[in-house]
Amino acid sequence: MKIREATYKDLEDIKTLCIRNGLRVTKINEEVWKNHPSINDFVDVPIGWVLENESKKIVGVILNLFMTYQLNGKNYKASVVSTWAVDDNYRSDSMNLIFKWIYQKNVDLLVDNRRTERSSKILKSFKFKNVPTKDYEKIIYWVLDYPNFIKSAIKKKLKIQIGPISIIPAIILRFYDLAMNRNKNFYLNKKTIEVESFDKKFDSFWDKLPKNNKFMAGRDSSSLEWHFGRGIKKKIISVLTLSNENNLNGYIVIMRSNNKEIGLKRMKIVDIQTSSNIEEDTNNLIANAIVYARKQGVHILELMGFGKNIREQTLKTNPYVRTLSYSPFFYKIMSEKLKNVFSDEIEWDATLFDGDGSLDAID
Repeated sequence: MKIREATYKDLEDIKTLCIRNGLRVTKINEEVWKNHPSINDFVDVPIGWVLENESKKIVGVILNLFMTYQLNGKNYKASVVSTWAVDDNYRSDSMNLIFKWIYQKNVDLLVDNRRTERSSKILKSFKFKNVPTKDYEKIIYWVLDYPNFIKSAIKKKLKIQIGPISIIPAIILRFYDLAMNRNKNFYLNKKTIEVESFDKKFDSFWDKLPKNNKFMAGRDSSSLEWHFGRGIKKKIISVLTLSNENNLNGYIVIMRSNNKEIGLKRMKIVDIQTSSNIEEDTNNLIANAIVYARKQGVHILELMGFGKNIREQTLKTNPYVRTLSYSPFFYKIMSEKLKNVFSDEIEWDATLFDGDGSLDAID
């Protein structure tokens, strides 16, 4: 058995491996690396590692995705783990692949925001920490289509399919929510505009965002285009903006993430950024996203992560909250230069924008 650095020539074989193992391959594309806006900063970082058997067939892989973070005006290189797959007969070598990722050089930070409860224990044993975003494991959501939400919930819980009868519990739930004042305290006094690309207004917006003592992945126009451009073209990602004359004041990114197994049509809030009037603009952006998602026939809208300010605004609307049994987002600081400046006073409002949670969205 041999482990070596992956190359672009390996990508087709890697896709075949992933398909054999039931994994999605939407982000295994050469352009994901070559079109990265900071690719020149990562020339000394491999795109991943492959496991070859005696016949030089690729039977395992772990991939590196690149992200650039900023803290107080300085850039830091992050490696995001992605697409960890090994054929059944070679699972005993799985840990050797993860070792390659964990012990790699030339990056400041390792990020993994897609762990299962079982695999998260592995990362903790290597001194990975949960991202310092309070309540990351608590998912906030709004029900937009009661009958279809009930159908999906019953199919998930009881493994049965129900038809028109779902209207009865849906009506009960709807009246219960009205009594509980759910989805109240929303503003809709500002209308959003949907955009399909990121122009120079986003660069000006990124420059004026308050970033003091905030650890943030880059959100200039080229970074946003790299991250969301493919999803926008596939009608999986939607971007709604708030503007005042020629100035961009805020945006929200939502991602379609359906659960076809139970027939649930779902959208997730990936990112929210506002430059001023944070409370009012955040509220307006979420309210507009709810209206937009409902028009798209979506059953629920979810929010995961985000910092104190945004979570407080969302909780004022009395949404539903479900709690995972663990937090799936882990990180490890690798470089001394980042260790020396990363402290408890640093804010990291982690969202699905961090890591690869919104890079391989599919309908």
